Amino acid sequence: MQALEQENGRLTQTWYVEQQAEDQLHMCFPQEQCYQVVSGQSSPPAASKPHVAANPWYATLWQSVKRADAQPAK
Repeated sequence: MQALEQENGRLTQTWYVEQQAEDQLHMCFPQEQCYQVVSGQSSPPAASKPHVAANPWYATLWQSVKRADAQPAK
């Protein structure tokens, strides 16, 4: 609970929200000129990427709905 209260306190601070927008969303103010450094190296190995499910969640949900609809009513 204390961690949530601390996070809430930070989110009410303008400087913190601006910092998060810059760091995580790569945003900058209109009067600023921002750069993103891109290396000439290839992407990191696939093992370091997070696991992505073969089917998106909505495909699994839709299959579940279709199965439920196909079963006879009791």
